[in-house]
Amino acid sequence: MAQITFGKVTTVETPDPLTVILRLSQPSPAILSSLNSNGAQVLPKHLYEGTDVLSNPYNKKPVGTGHSLMLPWDTCRSRCFS
Repeated sequence: MAQITFGKVTTVETPDPLTVILRLSQPSPAILSSLNSNGAQVLPKHLYEGTDVLSNPYNKKPVGTGHSLMLPWDTCRSRCFS
């Protein structure tokens, strides 16, 4: 799946701490949808670097990376955003 979604990415640039630029070999409408889904989470380096991503304790203590605020949640029932 990742090869299909990100296969057209030729370079990734980070000109500043808040910007990521993906350069593509050709247009890829699917990449926009994937960047806004579970297929491409943005993970904080300082919390995940050097750990097993699948068992990292922050998987159960979400850290926001965008405009939404994660409210308390029950993993078996629901997730609320504000």
